[in-house]
Amino acid sequence: MTRMWMLTKGWIVSGVVAAFCNYIYTLRLNDPARVVRPLEAVPGLLIFLGIIVLAQLIYQGMKAAAPRVKFPAVLYITFIGILVTWPGLLPCADFVNRSVGKIYLLPLCTPILAYSGVAAGKDLKTFKEQGVAIVLTTLIALVGTFVGSAVIAQLVMKWTGVF
Repeated sequence: MTRMWMLTKGWIVSGVVAAFCNYIYTLRLNDPARVVRPLEAVPGLLIFLGIIVLAQLIYQGMKAAAPRVKFPAVLYITFIGILVTWPGLLPCADFVNRSVGKIYLLPLCTPILAYSGVAAGKDLKTFKEQGVAIVLTTLIALVGTFVGSAVIAQLVMKWTGVF
């Protein structure tokens, strides 16, 4: 099984899970106008999938054509995403913005975190071998991120006069 096929299967499963998580999330907003049913989220998720597949193809092509140029695949995803959503640059930009705008970030994190948990569980032996250091590093990173976010939020709220 090729890497591209495995990635595509993962994206499809993630897309279905994300569509339902998005629906459940929008139900909890208690605003009927903002509810996005799974079929309404499909165009935006397919656009995400298309951007990711195109970026992966460009990434693989660049690895073959110019092996010394080493840009991460995320760079290609970001660049393509900017191009297809830039108003006025492509005729499809309005449709892309409307479709992708129906998808919230928080529900997309659910399948990603689930896959991370499965991946971590699969490599539990390696995780145990790393010992306490990996746990301490993780805790320090989480606390640092939380405190940093709180400090930034506090500064922005004071700067804007909210608090």
